[in-house]
Amino acid sequence: MISRRPISVMRRSCRARALEGVFLMYQNPHHADAGRRLGVIERALLAYERAHPTVNLGIGGLVLFEGRPPGIHELLGQAPLHLPTQPLMSCGLSPGANRRSVWRPRPTLDLGLHVRERVLPAGAGRAGLMSLVNELLAVPFTKGEPLWRMWLIHGYDGEEFAVLYLGHHVLHDGVSAMNNIACVLLGEGGQNGRVRIPRGSGTGRARPVRVMRGAGRLASHLYPPAVRLRDEGLTGERRLAWAGTSLERMRDIGKRHGATVNTVYLAALTSALRQWSYSPWREIERRGRPLWALVPVSTRTEGEQNGIDVRIMPERTRLPCDKVHPAEQIALLKATTEAIRGSAVVDSERALRARTPGWLGHFILSRALSPGSTHLLATNVPGTDRPFDLLGRPVREIVPLSFLPVGHRLAVVLTTYQDQARAGFMVDARFASGADELAALWSAAIDELDASAGPAS
Repeated sequence: MISRRPISVMRRSCRARALEGVFLMYQNPHHADAGRRLGVIERALLAYERAHPTVNLGIGGLVLFEGRPPGIHELLGQAPLHLPTQPLMSCGLSPGANRRSVWRPRPTLDLGLHVRERVLPAGAGRAGLMSLVNELLAVPFTKGEPLWRMWLIHGYDGEEFAVLYLGHHVLHDGVSAMNNIACVLLGEGGQNGRVRIPRGSGTGRARPVRVMRGAGRLASHLYPPAVRLRDEGLTGERRLAWAGTSLERMRDIGKRHGATVNTVYLAALTSALRQWSYSPWREIERRGRPLWALVPVSTRTEGEQNGIDVRIMPERTRLPCDKVHPAEQIALLKATTEAIRGSAVVDSERALRARTPGWLGHFILSRALSPGSTHLLATNVPGTDRPFDLLGRPVREIVPLSFLPVGHRLAVVLTTYQDQARAGFMVDARFASGADELAALWSAAIDELDASAGPAS
């Protein structure tokens, strides 16, 4: 049986207790700073959460390490060294309506509430780890407290341990969540890591013509409505599975197909959803209508890669599940997805952040997340190309974690670490038995895309 109680500090040595006493209470050097107002998308996320109290907007990553785990006091000692570089992680949201919410710095931060330890029975293995992670994914955030948490998980394998990081989506988007993991958890290695910025990110101030063009395209892409599925039995609880391949392999497949890694990822997902036992495509196909995916686009520029705010635009794209051949799928996805990753998207996001009233931002986001507009969330979070370690223990792999929109059966996110590419699949608990099947189908689809791409150049 999985232990549900952190190891007591009182059972540790006197030296360990002294160390933990120092690190448990973090004195915030930014506590006197003025509060920071939320952006339009951040306020829209809060409004979405209030409209759907059962949704958990925690996103982040599951980081697997090689070797024996550090002590919890060692992990607690990491955070104070790097939290000053991420001031919002020491802030809580002030109470009140969305439009009046601001980030308020906390004078002190009790790290014991945010960094915890869970010990699994010896031999529990990956199955035990997955069971615990699924349980922790449902833990709600504490109102008024900084909206992030971290667990050190070990005992399930003698030569591996894990750290689970989750932060509220209003605190960060996927890019800044990965930056938080690199900086706060992995320390100096994270500071040296370079986050890959998606191709097509613009620079400079928003241009009025592009703002109008981008905003018009954004609105038009949310129509026509999607087929609503009969999913009354959805629980909203997330169940995790993941699959992986090498980043170099995905690049090579993309090169031979004349496409990007993101297009290869979505083509493999399209193929997997054609065959998945619980795929929404099975119902949609009978009606002769398309399967729509919400594909958030990062609008960060090279100079904004280390920010800890939300810089995304909700875009919608059709997954061509009606096409059987991988080359056809890639061609259609290339024509739709690669066209939206341009500076017009950056301009429209900046206009939305600077000039758009909150109610309009809420409408756009809630419409994009609605099962009446999209059937699943599929995002690609750029990773890092540098090796990381935690106190000398090297990272084995990083599994990205997404939230699950209300009324959706699944959400998928891809990220990279060095030459690894990992796809994390979040499936509603109603279809938990199909989570591993979906991950396996995605891996098989990568093999099929590789075989159909012709000889390597």
